[in-house]
Amino acid sequence: MKKKLIIAKMPVNGKEHIATVLYENGKAVELYFSDVEKEQVLGNIYLGHVTKAAQSGFFVNYDGVHEGFLPVRKTKGAIFKTVKNDPVIKPGDELLVMADTEAVKSKLTGLTCELSISGKNLVACSGFAGLKFSAKLGGGDKDRIKEILSDVKKSVSGFIVRTSSSEASKDELISEAKSLSEKMGNILRYGISRPYGTCLYKAGEIWIEKIKSMRPYEVEKIVTDIPDIYEEIKKYLDEEQSTETALAGSLCLYDDKMVSLYRLNSLSALLDSATCEKVWLRSGASVVIQQTEAFVCIDVNSSKASSVKKAAAEEFFKINCEAAEEIAKQIRLRQLSGIILIDFINMGSKELEERLISEFSAFVKSDPAKVNIIDITPLGIMEVTRRKKSRSLNEQIFCLTKA
Repeated sequence: MKKKLIIAKMPVNGKEHIATVLYENGKAVELYFSDVEKEQVLGNIYLGHVTKAAQSGFFVNYDGVHEGFLPVRKTKGAIFKTVKNDPVIKPGDELLVMADTEAVKSKLTGLTCELSISGKNLVACSGFAGLKFSAKLGGGDKDRIKEILSDVKKSVSGFIVRTSSSEASKDELISEAKSLSEKMGNILRYGISRPYGTCLYKAGEIWIEKIKSMRPYEVEKIVTDIPDIYEEIKKYLDEEQSTETALAGSLCLYDDKMVSLYRLNSLSALLDSATCEKVWLRSGASVVIQQTEAFVCIDVNSSKASSVKKAAAEEFFKINCEAAEEIAKQIRLRQLSGIILIDFINMGSKELEERLISEFSAFVKSDPAKVNIIDITPLGIMEVTRRKKSRSLNEQIFCLTKA
């Protein structure tokens, strides 16, 4: 699989923003937008100040200016500035928090006491010791990594072992574990001595996180028309003492004055198609995608498919499979997450429903976010959940227009 990453200046509703697009085998699979003037907070770690308690959680001033919300379920292992006799959080307390969801519309930035720092192959986490493994790793890889990181119990943090670790060497894994452990240790030891509102760790921007997930032999090109971002990526690659340095040869600064990078790659058309409710399929059928506050609903319509009126169940199955492939692409491209309900064409066959679940499972296998297929209900609705890794594309655009 060949991958290309483009980071380009692009106007959205009359204001310039940064578009980050990941391509796989020439097709756009992920699309993100960032505010040129606004720093991202997702993944950052702060020493926060609890301002108010609520039934379901706590309001915390995390950066000295903005308030976020810390749910009760995410307070496990809270690390306080002042040693307490009990772990109960109260207004006036100062504690370490990490921003794990971004503010959207009326919702505040989501916070957690479970701190984490992401690397290429590992994620260092507070709150537990030892190793946890990606579900996509095989038993052989797990045994190899357990042996390599046998001293991990002596670390100040536990580690989540990412799927990419399967191709990492022993030296890479040990070096990364030591580096992440040192960073987490410094935060836990010295962070509590800083004034509240201090950012103790700044996570990488989306383009850095995407580069972390790339394997050198997969990368075709990394292109940007923003000099500051070019220098940021170059510095990151130069500092990495691993095979990631091989990516440096793929980095390119685009400076053609005649045609902008976003126009060259038709990013306006890509944005239009990725925010349109209706997606047409080759068969003439269509998929309608609507995002609500509670869940995402997706409807598969036979529409213009010529043979549908008198189609047999097997014909409906073929259309549903075509729709399933497109839906898998769209939920990743649009970063749709949470509960996703898909109303496929009723095939009237339990066997075909099982085959459709199997097909959809195969289509979402390449999605870096965890996708769970629950079942197909008696009403013919497929219930799916997808782990939230970032704001949806529609939410990103909404926030840009309101900034």
